[in-house]
Amino acid sequence: MLKEWPSAISDVINMFQNEQLPNLSQHTQLWILFDVLSGVPEEAISIYSSVQRVQLRNEVYKNAPEVLKTLVQFIQLKCDQQSLEDEDITLLQNVAKCSQTWFKNGHIALDECIFITQAILKLITKVYWAVLDSDGCLSPDESELAETSLKALSNMMVQ
Repeated sequence: MLKEWPSAISDVINMFQNEQLPNLSQHTQLWILFDVLSGVPEEAISIYSSVQRVQLRNEVYKNAPEVLKTLVQFIQLKCDQQSLEDEDITLLQNVAKCSQTWFKNGHIALDECIFITQAILKLITKVYWAVLDSDGCLSPDESELAETSLKALSNMMVQ
């Protein structure tokens, strides 16, 4: 796949980030982007031939730094906002699941994970500290976001 279209992952990221789909809202485009990025490592390990699987995984994981950079940028953008809207929490759940999938299915060196680790920790802090300004309880979506983010960090450490 990537030999015929070596910039596939970059092209997909650019297409969705640059809003080149005018019929879809920005939220929908980002949701699709993170969902597609989550599926890439899962598909790479489901190839039947072990030779092809190894080659494809190696090609896919050459793109991991760009994927992680995209996730970090989105997390930082949302964490810099005053508060997280419900729509943001849903997208951030997708981001956390995406990072979890990349860590779970690949071998990303820990030194490549510094910025995503910092971003996820900042996100978890934002979710928990936002509770101090409210009634003190996490909503179900906030709780799921925190849990998914922690699982992503756990998968990063286990890989």
